[in-house]
Amino acid sequence: MWKKLTLKLRTQQGSITRTCKNCGKIFTLPENVQAWPDTCQACRAKLRQTETVTRRCRSCGESFTFPSALRHWPKLCPACRGRR
Repeated sequence: MWKKLTLKLRTQQGSITRTCKNCGKIFTLPENVQAWPDTCQACRAKLRQTETVTRRCRSCGESFTFPSALRHWPKLCPACRGRR
């Protein structure tokens, strides 16, 4: 009467092999990935870190830089954040 449900583990799922358009490295993805990336994980991480933003600290007025990939942009420089 009841059917036993079985879930596939990540190791049992199929995988897709892709070639990175940036470095040429071959990488694999699980077949259930909805949007297949064109670059490997290492290249995507490098691309995210390259853009930087410069701001002035609200407390001391000194300018500082940080990666633009941060979810919340800081309002204080690292020295003033350390004092809090």
